[in-house]
Amino acid sequence: MRRRRRKRKEPMLLAVLCGLGCICIVLLLAIGFLFFKSHSIKDGAEKEDTVVTEEQSEEPKEAEAETDKEPLPEAETGLEIHFIDIGQGDATLIKCDGYTMLLDTGSADPEARRSDRDLLEYLQENGVERLDILLLSHGHEDHMGRACDILEAMEVGRVLCDFGNEEGYVQRLEQMLIDTEQEVVVPMQGDVYPLGDASVHILTGRLTELGESETEIERVNNQSIGVKVVYGETSFLFYGDGDAGYEQYLLELNRDISADVLKVPHHGAAVSCCEQILERVQPEYAVISSAKQEDFGFPSAEVLLRLTAQQITTFYTNKQGNIIAISDGESISWTTRR
Repeated sequence: MRRRRRKRKEPMLLAVLCGLGCICIVLLLAIGFLFFKSHSIKDGAEKEDTVVTEEQSEEPKEAEAETDKEPLPEAETGLEIHFIDIGQGDATLIKCDGYTMLLDTGSADPEARRSDRDLLEYLQENGVERLDILLLSHGHEDHMGRACDILEAMEVGRVLCDFGNEEGYVQRLEQMLIDTEQEVVVPMQGDVYPLGDASVHILTGRLTELGESETEIERVNNQSIGVKVVYGETSFLFYGDGDAGYEQYLLELNRDISADVLKVPHHGAAVSCCEQILERVQPEYAVISSAKQEDFGFPSAEVLLRLTAQQITTFYTNKQGNIIAISDGESISWTTRR
């Protein structure tokens, strides 16, 4: 009887051992599978993070490249006003519906204007072969010094000017106008000249009553021709180098001098662009034309503070180059070109 019991115990023990071995094998396989899976997930997450990081780092470069390649807006119809970067001085090209006007020409002296930018090249690059109107705001060289070059290079319909001084460059221009039998008009307050669907309103002619107690330079500055260009619901105001006395006269006029854009007078000199003018004009934008390096301190800190206080968005040719305003008659868009 005892031998039979022994024979029964041995198979049972063997079965138990086999069972335990199978359980251990299953546990080892399960642990290995979980270990492998966790490492796979971790590796995949690390790779995914790396891809996202690379995409994020490339995105700004692509956006910058698209910005550089984006074509500048060109107006097939409507009004374009180009505040041309010619250094110290003024030169503004106005185009509307195929008609063109140049308001001032800048200086003929590269050293005086502190720039080698060429006005004629700019006009040619912008397809200007003829000017319907050449308007010279006043008789200072940094505003009309290249007028003779313009008249030699292209056809001009009419010249609007009233110089008020006898400097050599003025005499040369006057003689050239006589020799070429060029049509010359002395603009008077209230005159209106069409330019396509735009209109050029003369706000002021020569202001001789402001010249008694001023220096010669101030007297000529205050003879600047005041101009308001209107296109649809948009408008632009220019008045050369008019200073405090001129602005007081402008304020006393019973005329609408409000404008969306103010061409800051006298290149931002402290004697111009007073608070009362800014409050009356109520411009949304202002443009200052001056050189990067010049001797007059333009634009002045006082004028910049006034513009800032009125929250006027301001463009600078000495920082941004050529500044172009495009109007569709209701709103104005801007671009700059070097």
